[in-house]
Amino acid sequence: MGWKRAQPASRPALSTVPIVNFEAILGAQDNVCAYAATTVYSQRARRVSIFAGSDDTLTIWVNGKKVHANKVYRAAKPDQDMAECRLKKGANSILVKVCEGGGAWSFCLRLVDEWATPLVKGVRYGSGMEEK
Repeated sequence: MGWKRAQPASRPALSTVPIVNFEAILGAQDNVCAYAATTVYSQRARRVSIFAGSDDTLTIWVNGKKVHANKVYRAAKPDQDMAECRLKKGANSILVKVCEGGGAWSFCLRLVDEWATPLVKGVRYGSGMEEK
């Protein structure tokens, strides 16, 4: 099927709507998987936590390393899962895989610093726009 943009390139990846709805992007389907990818640019190497939720199975890779996997069947809600990882200085790839059994099909993901504060200072998310 190929890659589709979940939101316009001009819109920052930071959003007040935390759910990425695969059903709205790809249509209602059962027993399928989809991937979402973005890049996070960090001004320095740092340890971060990823908080995520999914409907259904969730796997996350950071810079090609699997940092989280949870084989579950549930409705997506923010902060259902947590994983720790390191961002390197510069570009960091984040790849998310969500497998859907039936019904709704979505995920949410956010990065926080060592104080559990949303990671916005010293980073740019996939759109190339930096929060100050």
